[in-house]
Amino acid sequence: MKKGLCFLLIGALLLCFTGCQKNPSTLSTDRKTTLTNSDGTPLRFGKTGFVETLRTTSDNTFTEPIICEYNEETITINPPAYTGLPVEHVDSYKNTFVFENGTVIVRVELEDGIRYFEVDKTGKTVNVLDEAPLRSTNFTAEITTDTPDPIGRLVGRNVMVVQTGSPDNYIQHLYKTDGTLLCDTGFDSIGYFHNGIALIQKDQKIGLIGENGQIILQPRIAFDEIRYSNDSGFYLNFLFDDTFLVPIRGEFAVVTIERK
Repeated sequence: MKKGLCFLLIGALLLCFTGCQKNPSTLSTDRKTTLTNSDGTPLRFGKTGFVETLRTTSDNTFTEPIICEYNEETITINPPAYTGLPVEHVDSYKNTFVFENGTVIVRVELEDGIRYFEVDKTGKTVNVLDEAPLRSTNFTAEITTDTPDPIGRLVGRNVMVVQTGSPDNYIQHLYKTDGTLLCDTGFDSIGYFHNGIALIQKDQKIGLIGENGQIILQPRIAFDEIRYSNDSGFYLNFLFDDTFLVPIRGEFAVVTIERK
């Protein structure tokens, strides 16, 4: 009887131990697409991965366009176009995910090494490269200020982000560079402005804000919570080309914005 109990206890401990191991490449996800090689076989990704932990959202985000009004423009946020690129095999640390001339370069870990995927606005891979191509995006083109030595991070035309709080609970607010508060609401992250609009993040959801402080879209687009192996999280900072890349339900997806 005692011997039987001993085996049961050892088995339970082994089950607990194996169940607690982190293995991003086997995390359960709900991906929309599967990438294949030219011969139709599934693309084989690497075994290591860049992600320490991944918590996929159970939210279906959105399947219909979201329409907002801002500065006498109609802003349409289109539903995500899935790329088939698994979150755990895409390196965010060395890639800013900036769209330029309709495409973005994504650093991906495959079974036989690192490749650079060129992805278009529909989520389709249009090219796979062995080396990262040079891009000419000017990240500071819209950053200007009439105020010397502003106290916050410049993100647009005479606008800045001021961060307060503790390391575990930072809050960011949008200000004019002269110190005028533009929006009472604080966010987990405020990105850089592109043609007067920036991405905002709060509670693992994405929204939009204008340079005048108007919240165009309250954060509602749910995305995956990621912690990379270098201990950094995932933040969306750039809206170049009115497009951004975002992790949703285990894979990266492309979201585009239209203005009329």
